This record gives sequence, C-alpha cells and structure tokens, in this order.
Amino acid sequence: MGLIVQHDEIISFLKELEIYSGEELIIYVTLKTTQPLYVRMNYLNLDNYIVQGAWLAISEKDIKILPVNQLGKLVDNVSVIYRDDIADFIIKKNFLLYSISITDLKDNVVQFNVSSKVLGNKNHHKDFVKLLNKIK
Repeated sequence: MGLIVQHDEIISFLKELEIYSGEELIIYVTLKTTQPLYVRMNYLNLDNYIVQGAWLAISEKDIKILPVNQLGKLVDNVSVIYRDDIADFIIKKNFLLYSISITDLKDNVVQFNVSSKVLGNKNHHKDFVKLLNKIK
C-alpha cells in the first residue's frame, strides 16, 4: 500500500460495503476552499471531516463520496447521492483546476476542485478523462 489510495483499494472497500456496481469512475476531489466545511446537501454532511479531500465514485445511478482522513486514508463514512436526488452535475475548467458542482433538488450545492492528474494514482486521470467525455 502506497501513500496514495489506489483504485483497487477503493473498489475493494466499495465491495465490502456491497455498494459497488462495476461501472464507477473514481476521481479524487477536494472541497473548494471558499466553501465552509459545514455544507450540507440533503443527507450529505461534511462537517465531521477535518480534511477536505475525498474520492468520488461516479456511476449512472449514483455518486458515492468516500472521505479521506488527514493521512489520506479512506474513512468508513461513505455518503451516497442517488441520481434521482441530483438536479444538476456540472464540470467546469478553471485556470489550473476543474470544478465539479453538484446541485440537489432543493438547490443546495456542493462544489469540489479536481486536478486532471493525481501523483501516485494514474487511474484517476483515465477515469477523469472518461467522465469529461461522458459529460460533453
């Protein structure tokens, strides 16, 4: 096990929780720094996490949010947002990063920053490119 969580670790973790469908695109994101940690989106509650990083496992039917602790390791608290609860999912390219905005049916928005590449995990880039192509 390296310093960066690998896709096979995330897949194993999702399989243990019996929430892995096999079609997830897995990318690493951070909360936008301008956004407070007490942001709530339906049942998504991020105020328990000191670190602002997470892995998103995005499929056609849902988005799973797997937070990481201060050491970058997965935390047991996985949040699942079902597609039926999502009003909008947008990816925008900023100057150096991309931003992902997820809006629920009550117009609550959670925003993440995402880099196209993560050192130590080349599968992140492959999945991110696939996600960008699906969104277009």
